Amino acid sequence: MEFKIETKGIDGIIKSLDPKLVKRATVHALNRTAASAKTAVKRMLRQTYTLKAGIIHKALKIKRASYSNPQVEIGSDFIGAAGGRKEAAHGALPLFKLFTVRPTEISVKAKIPVSVKIRKDRPWRELKGLHPTKPFVAEMKSGHRGIFQRIPGTRMADKNKEKIQEIYTF
Repeated sequence: MEFKIETKGIDGIIKSLDPKLVKRATVHALNRTAASAKTAVKRMLRQTYTLKAGIIHKALKIKRASYSNPQVEIGSDFIGAAGGRKEAAHGALPLFKLFTVRPTEISVKAKIPVSVKIRKDRPWRELKGLHPTKPFVAEMKSGHRGIFQRIPGTRMADKNKEKIQEIYTF
């Protein structure tokens, strides 16, 4: 999404004012407009999707206007905001960090199927995963929490269990 604000048509009024004051007012107005636009985008995303507010806040970046460069840029980096893992570099993002997931608590004994709600106007969807095994919520030794799934036919070197893989979007 790109916004461009041009100040054409008010040249006559601007010429009668102090140039430093005009530049200062323009920069201030551009920065306030960008901040308002960021808030509006956050609101619109949160109305449709169950994205977590903190992720949206981290993802939307504003390059503020200055006196030497009176331009504003609003961009997004959901990959960096969601953890920036190698899978995310290809557009895939961890479901657990972005959207509403249940169960939220990690339980080894619980056999509750993992469900995710991406859009607010759609029902909860049970995750099927890529393999015949069921997805589960887990926390790694590093503290990373996510939705994982065992990969049939593979084994971990130190344990007699199948390897696991995190489930990402898209």
